[in-house]
Amino acid sequence: MNQPVVREFIRTVLAAALVAIALMEVRGWIQRSRVEEATTRVTQRSLEAHWSEVAAEGSPIIGGPERPITVVEFGDYQCPPCRLFQERADAELASHSGVTLLFRHLPNPRVHPHSERAALAAICAEFQGRFPAMHALLFAVADWARAPDWSDLATQAGVPDVPAFEACLDGDPARHRLQRDQAVALTLAVPGTPTFVTAEFIRTGIPPEGWLEGLDPSRPR
Repeated sequence: MNQPVVREFIRTVLAAALVAIALMEVRGWIQRSRVEEATTRVTQRSLEAHWSEVAAEGSPIIGGPERPITVVEFGDYQCPPCRLFQERADAELASHSGVTLLFRHLPNPRVHPHSERAALAAICAEFQGRFPAMHALLFAVADWARAPDWSDLATQAGVPDVPAFEACLDGDPARHRLQRDQAVALTLAVPGTPTFVTAEFIRTGIPPEGWLEGLDPSRPR
């Protein structure tokens, strides 16, 4: 076989290979798109079915029922991305007067050994009207995770009845509240923390700048 024929044969083979690769990429993209579309449909149906349950209970970080948009964060007090989000949350949410942010607890004690107890501490502080202070304290002070002193944290957070707080940590009401948060997260198949849920979407990870701009206040709470 002479050289021109060999070169033409090689070009033909390479062209066929490139076409095959391109087709594989297109098929892969189509398959991924179909999976993403199907996932989006399932997520939307799940939100439509369970949104009222998701937003019905939670600890308000900022805002209240008078605001038209509710965002629910599923978080873990030993989760580094949750801490990073918290560092900018107050300023970002304060600039959006129409947004209420609720926090629901999704600790992962297999990775973060004190996260479940921290969630219970925040819930018990909430029972005495001191959730925002305890929530901010648990994210702002990292040292507590080395040797947690929950009573001291309660004092720092301004919890008025520390003995009642201590009893609450091992009581059924706080445990049941935590279990309800975990059950809702399971219903929505929340994959990790932080995850943010609105009437429109479920997103995991630290949201990008400006993520609140696209929220639709006309959607149901």
